Amino acid sequence: WERAPLPGSAAPWAPDVEAVVDAVVDALTRTGVSAPEL
Repeated sequence: WERAPLPGSAAPWAPDVEAVVDAVVDALTRTGVSAPEL
C-alpha cells in the first residue's frame, strides 16, 4: 500500500481503517449517539 498506516494504528493490515472508522462514526451519529472519544 502506498499510504502509510495511521500513527498508532492497531491494525496496519487494514488499509481502509479510516473508512471503517468514518462509517462507524456516521452510523453512531445517525442513531443519535454521541461518541467524541472516537
